[in-house]
Parts: sequence; structure tokens; C-alpha cells
Amino acid sequence: FEGIKEILFLAPKSEMARKFREWTRSVLNTYFKGELVKAKEMAKATITRRDLSTAIKEGPHFEPNYHVIFANMLTALVTNGKYKSVQGMRKALGRPNAKLKQMLDSPEELQLLQTYESSITNLLDLGFDRHQIKEFLTKEKSLPRPNEKD
Repeated sequence: FEGIKEILFLAPKSEMARKFREWTRSVLNTYFKGELVKAKEMAKATITRRDLSTAIKEGPHFEPNYHVIFANMLTALVTNGKYKSVQGMRKALGRPNAKLKQMLDSPEELQLLQTYESSITNLLDLGFDRHQIKEFLTKEKSLPRPNEKD
């Protein structure tokens, strides 16, 4: 970081150098705010989301509203029941057009979303229907983890 600052001070006063300093400041600011990490996690979640969409469409129990049902299930799981649906979360946060992953606050929540999406994809590939998937994921979530204390 100190080296980057030194280079920025020594850079010539050309238009190209000014643009480089501007770009560097914006990258460093997003990095220190933790937003750069969040962007990487969001990119990973996008890849998983595409796989989930395909799994839903190709699933043996496919229904037209499955995308909404699974999005709402994911919302409830990732927010620990604070929000029951994507629509409700949008309304509560005042973000009418945001996608679920855009409304999550931390890289940990994005990772949790990706984990649940992968689980749903795998369960769909195994032939589970939405009721079985919901039951499985909520049971799994309620079980104590081995390293948790009673």
C-alpha cells in the first residue's frame, strides 16, 4: 500500500497519470471497505445461480413457479427467517429491483447462499421435489454442528 502511494505521488502530471491515480484510489477504497471481496463472491454466486436455474428447468418435478419458490426458500434460509421472500426483503430494504445476492451484506452470507444453491442443485439432480428439499434443508440447518457447544 505504501509503495502504491509513493508511485502515485511520483507519477507525472499528465492526463494518463491523473486517470491512473483516480482508478487506483477507487480500487483501494473498495478494497478497504470490503466491497472488492463482496464483488468476487457475487461473481461466484452468479455462476452457481446459472447452474441452479438449469437444474430447476431440467428437474423431474419442474413447475413454472419453481424459481420463485426456491428464491423464497433461499431468502428464508440465508436470513435465518428474518425475511420469508425475496419480495418481502426488497420491500423491507427499499430495493424494488434488487436480486437476492445484491441485498446480502457480507461475503459470509453470499457464501451461505452459494452453499444452499449448490445443495438445492444436487438434490434436484437426485430427483427430490421441492417439499423434500425444503424439509431436508431445514432439518440440516436445525441440527447442531459438531463443533458447537450445547
